[in-house]
Amino acid sequence: MASQSVPTNSDKRPEDDCQEDEPHVSSNQDTEPQVETYTAPDGSLRARRTTPRERQERKTTLDLGAVQQGEKEGLRSYIKRFNLMRIQIPNLPDEVAYTDFFKGLKDGSNFKFDLVRKRVATLQEAMMEAETYIQAVDLCHMGKQGDQKRSEKKEGRSQKAAPKEEKKRKDVWMADSTSQPPSKKRKEFTPYSPKYEFNKDNHTIFKEVKGRLSLEKPTPMKGDPSKRNQGKHCHFHDDDGHETNECISLKRLLDQLAEKGDLDSYIKKPKGK
Repeated sequence: MASQSVPTNSDKRPEDDCQEDEPHVSSNQDTEPQVETYTAPDGSLRARRTTPRERQERKTTLDLGAVQQGEKEGLRSYIKRFNLMRIQIPNLPDEVAYTDFFKGLKDGSNFKFDLVRKRVATLQEAMMEAETYIQAVDLCHMGKQGDQKRSEKKEGRSQKAAPKEEKKRKDVWMADSTSQPPSKKRKEFTPYSPKYEFNKDNHTIFKEVKGRLSLEKPTPMKGDPSKRNQGKHCHFHDDDGHETNECISLKRLLDQLAEKGDLDSYIKKPKGK
């Protein structure tokens, strides 16, 4: 039986003693940030740096589908949270991203209804619609705030003016007739009271003196002739409406003639003496 030879130190090559085990060197890809690309909402290709920790905590479409709009959350806030999650998912198809975005919108929202009505089918189109929608909401909100401020300002002025109006109404009701301006006083009818008493009636005196005295022609009667009393005739006016003895114009004329001394034979006595 042949015996096996055991290697001795003399059998080892010199170069074997100089060799050492090579240490394991980790790849730079595991320790340094890397650049990854993703598709932006506008369809352009963009890049972002990712850290080793981010690569270890790689997000998936399950994480994206879990992003839901809160019941009282605004559209701007929801889009921001959705995009922050979306850019962490590499090579995400647009149709998958849009589907998760649409499902995440709260039910019954006007914006979700608009996407269906306008048949939006891509995430890029949805983001453009969202931008327009948010601008419109902001403008309407500013308009409501302006209307509210104007209404409050107007209401404040009304409240300040109310005491003045109340005081004014009170002053009007409490004021007596003497406090009113003369131009606004209601004129009261005061019948004419002759100054002289005659020994004959006015009609008779008028017939007797009209031939010898120059009498001024009276002012025509006022009012609608058809509404006057056609059964009464005034010889001084030569018109229908009242009797000659009732004529105020004739009474004034006879007083003037008496003042001149033209009717001394008809005067009984001056009134009040």
